Amino acid sequence: MILVGVLILNLPFLYASNEYCKICENGTHTLCKYKEGPSKTCTDYKTVNLTEELKEYIVSIHNDIRNHVASGQETKGGLGRQPSAANMNMLEWDDELATTAQRWADQCIPINESMQHDICKRSHRFEVGQNVLTAVMADKEFPELAALILHWYKQVDNVIPSDIDHFSGIKRGQFMIGQYTQLVWAKTRYVGCGISIFLDIQSSSPKKKFYSHRLVCNYGPTGNVLGHTVYQKGIPCSKCAGGQCDVFRTSLCLNKGDEELDLKNSPIDEIYGKHGNMFLRTGLDTTNDGDDCVCLYRLE
Repeated sequence: MILVGVLILNLPFLYASNEYCKICENGTHTLCKYKEGPSKTCTDYKTVNLTEELKEYIVSIHNDIRNHVASGQETKGGLGRQPSAANMNMLEWDDELATTAQRWADQCIPINESMQHDICKRSHRFEVGQNVLTAVMADKEFPELAALILHWYKQVDNVIPSDIDHFSGIKRGQFMIGQYTQLVWAKTRYVGCGISIFLDIQSSSPKKKFYSHRLVCNYGPTGNVLGHTVYQKGIPCSKCAGGQCDVFRTSLCLNKGDEELDLKNSPIDEIYGKHGNMFLRTGLDTTNDGDDCVCLYRLE
């Protein structure tokens, strides 16, 4: 286990790829179905190495968001302020989730295809949730990660208190809420992400190339469970399973065994100010089959 800034969970892989083939029906698990590395459908692919520093940064962004919401400071929402959370966990990085996320990102699925999420990404430990985002840009430099993650978070504008009490789907009417609810799902404890960059065939022309920058984050245990609460409303950190709150993100529950503290947390409004308006959402609708990818174009 490596502890630098935030808790990074490195679990040894106890199962070979053929063991993943037994988890899901018909060998549909991502680590069974697809080989390691970019698929044959990827064109002009660029590898993005997630360093320990980047892993910490991704976890920090997630935990800043969760702490902000859990504290009751989020004033946005379909009916105003979001309720505070009594039982929201700190997140930790998980290598198994990241490996599965990277394997799916490496399939280079075009943004106009309806299935932007893989069929099965289950862990032997728990069911796994997922957020996917694709930004289309004219260069191959991956954009600021905070800007991408905040586009999932912006769905808070559509969320009302009853959505927190009883999760009934990734959409409420015409409004998407599923990425936000996964971000702040109280019982989720682990996150692992993968990144890919590849030529976007649909947007490119002989004179101009555009590249898809894809971020896939997997979460465990999964959020967005129908009929369950997103989190328990109440005094922040008052119903933690382990009875401990984080010293710095004081509205989050410290997972049992967590000892390292992150001193880099920053107010969510500060992150919003830096990165909130870098991208424009497209009108692309990939939700007919229940999928909920966010697809963005860079504002030039």
